[in-house]
Parts: sequence; structure tokens; C-alpha cells
Amino acid sequence: MKETAMTREREAIESEFQIALPKDSYRKEQLLCSLAKPDCPVNSFSWGNLITLRDNVTDEKLYADVHEFRKRHYSAHRMTVAIQARLSMEELQGFVLDCFSGVSNNNQPPDDFKKHENDVFNTPQFSKLYYIKPQRDICQLDLTWCLPSLLNKYKTKPHQYISWLIGDEGKGSLLSHLKKKVWALATYTGNGETGIEHNTMYSLFSVSLVLTAEGLAHISDVITAVFSYINMLKAVGPQERLFKELQIIEDVSFRFAVEESPVDYVEEIAEAMHFFPPEDYITGSDLIFEYNPEDIISVLNHLVPDKMNIAVTSNAHKEEIIYDKKEQWFGTLYTDKDIPLDWIERWKNAQPEPDMSLPPPNPFLTTDFTILPEEENNPEYPEKVLETPLMEVWYKKDQKFKLPTAHYYLYLISPLAVESALSQCKIEIMMNVLIIQMAESIYQAQVAELLYSVNTTDRGLVFKISGYNQKLSVSL
Repeated sequence: MKETAMTREREAIESEFQIALPKDSYRKEQLLCSLAKPDCPVNSFSWGNLITLRDNVTDEKLYADVHEFRKRHYSAHRMTVAIQARLSMEELQGFVLDCFSGVSNNNQPPDDFKKHENDVFNTPQFSKLYYIKPQRDICQLDLTWCLPSLLNKYKTKPHQYISWLIGDEGKGSLLSHLKKKVWALATYTGNGETGIEHNTMYSLFSVSLVLTAEGLAHISDVITAVFSYINMLKAVGPQERLFKELQIIEDVSFRFAVEESPVDYVEEIAEAMHFFPPEDYITGSDLIFEYNPEDIISVLNHLVPDKMNIAVTSNAHKEEIIYDKKEQWFGTLYTDKDIPLDWIERWKNAQPEPDMSLPPPNPFLTTDFTILPEEENNPEYPEKVLETPLMEVWYKKDQKFKLPTAHYYLYLISPLAVESALSQCKIEIMMNVLIIQMAESIYQAQVAELLYSVNTTDRGLVFKISGYNQKLSVSL
């Protein structure tokens, strides 16, 4: 980079930072990073802005540091390349040699972060209760644990098994229990597998709950419910039947994934080449290869109350919260408190609630992906195949995309829909109630990629159901 180009690059970095500045997810992430040990690279400002790149450093020093960093880390033996084009292998190889053969090799090893392994968030400030003032109107509870790095567990992915169960939304799930209490509306669990959450030093595991006002008033009880479910998982142990269901879902999702744009795909492959052996470059991040109950138990054993970070993000507290601290870079207002010892003891001893259970066998998993044979003179447009005084059925066989999928559109037409504004409102309310009532019963179909939607129109209701042929009729 030329020294004269730094101004333009600084402005681009500042622009990206300003876009991220009001987003609560980034603000919480930076606050979490500040809880790591001071000598750890995690405890730093990874974004950059005009303060760090202009005000706190001279142009000469910045220019020298950038080039020193390039010389130290941009070395051929540490780089990977992925290229995609509709060209022969010989042509592709020629392009790679022309473009990259001049990259030097300094033969220096990468930085060694082993001294930080399993010790990044072993700080007094991590295992506390944080109240964070959000920018948006959100009400969320985040529980976060720091685990040993799981990068070398890519064959078994134990965190995905646990995330799948804690994040279940069907009958017997944690979310089902919390909804009955009117404490939570949604749950998000697991590890985002970004650099901050998933690296060679550690892996984070989080349970995030979108709370109601009632749930916000019962934070301790909500967390008790979370540990009731976690302790149930520990008691029953890993279940191979559930693992195989998850494995099938991931296999099918990978097999029929929508093709990514070439630029995104080669970026993913180039990154995967740093972490997986050659035979797993393409599948290593997506598929679950092996069942290892010991790995699952190991992750579960790290989900304990006294090693947990609690973050409550809301503007709707009934009692006033005094935010007496401010994060350095994003300016996030927050306060922290020690977690009461009686809360921790209660969570340790939390027993499964009577309405909590493991998911039952999923009847919607697809195993037959047979494509129907092609027909001669297949009509270009849908044709009416059934007509009665109350119903019409139209059908069109797809012979273009050749996928084992089908799409059902059910259009319920009623003159009441346009009778009055009140009728239209009633239909909208009925639709929303229907979606809420159906949520638990159709959750297993959704995870098996049998999808549905319900919408109102000026003439009634439209149900759209799509997915793999074999089990799609079961979802009806």
C-alpha cells in the first residue's frame, strides 16, 4: 500500500465502524472481549477507527507498522488459495502461478497462542451479571460459557448436538416451558463459529433468550429453567438416536444446498484449508462425521453456573438501573454485579421440570430422494386436474430443476375477507393465532426442511408448504 492511499483506507475502516457502532450485537461482543485477560489478543479493539488509525498514531508509524505486519505474516507458506472458474485445470494452474508465484516465503512460524489456551476468560470480571443499555428496543438474556477450543472436534461437533437440543422449539423443549410461563419468545443457542467465538484458544457457547416483560422480572427463574434443561441432558446422557437425526438433517441440507456465489465459496474454501485436511476442505465445516458421546459429555460438563457470564440487555427494567461503566470503543453503557451465591446453588441443583423432555423421533426426515421420471409433452403451465363446487386443484410437474421437492399452495377464498375492515382484521388475528398454535407441532417438520408460511390476501388465506417429496404429505 502506498502511503498516500492510507487516508482512503482509513476512511473506509471508519465507515465500517460507524455502521457497526449502533448494532447491539457488536457492542456486546466488544464488551465481552474486554473481559478477557489483558495480555490476551482477544482483549483488543479489532475494528479500527480514526482514533486508533489517525489520532493515536502518526502516518509514518502507521505506514511502517502495516508493512512490518505484512512482512511478518503475509508469507507463501502460510497462505491458501482457492480459485473457481469454467476453465481447464491447466489454465487455472497457470493463472495461480502467474498471480501468486512471486509471493515471498519468510519461513517464520505463526504467532504462538498456546499460552492462552483455556485461560482467556479465566478472569473475575467474566463470571458476573451484566446489565447492558441497548441502542434498540430489545429485551434479551445471554448466557455465555468459555470452553476449550473445539476446532479439533470438527468430526464430532459436540457443541452442535447440544445447541440443537437446548434450542429445540417443539413440545417438551426449554422454549416450550418458558412460553407457558410467558417468560420468553425465542431462543438462540450455540456457537456462531466466527473468529471471536471459535478459534485455537477457546470456543464460546451461548444461550440467548428473547424475554418478555414478565421474563425480565424473573431473570433468576428463567436461568433456573435453562439449567433444569441442561441438567436433564447431563442426566440422560448423549443419545445416538438424536445424533443420527441431526446428522441426517445436516447431510440433506449440504446435499441440496443452494449454490453460493463463487466469491463467497472460494473464500470459504480458502479458510477451510487452514483448519481441515484436504479430504474435508469442502465438507469439514458442514457435516457431522462421527458420534462421540465423550465429546458431548465434556462440553456439557463445562456448562456450569459458576463459570458463566450473564448479560441482560433491556431498556424495560421495572427498577431503575444505574449504568456506571462505559466500554471504551463503542461507548456501551453497563453495570456489573456479582452473581448471588444462592442463585448459583439453586442453578446447580435445578431439577428437570415435569414438562421437559427430549425431542421424540422425527417422522419428517427424508430418506428417499427419487426423482420422478420425465414425461413427454409435459405442459408448460399448470393444468386443472380436479374441480368441484367448492374446490379446484391445479398441477404442474417440474422437469427443469429435477429436485426431489414439491410446493403446495392452498388458497382458502372467503367473501368475508373483503366484507369490511373488521373482517380483514379478524382474519389477520386468526392467522397470527394459527401460527402461534402450530409452532410446536410443526417444528420437527421445519428442522427437516419442510417449510410453510401463512399469509392473508384480499380474498382469504394462502398456505404455502414446500419441501422434499417423501414426507411432504405427512406435514399436511
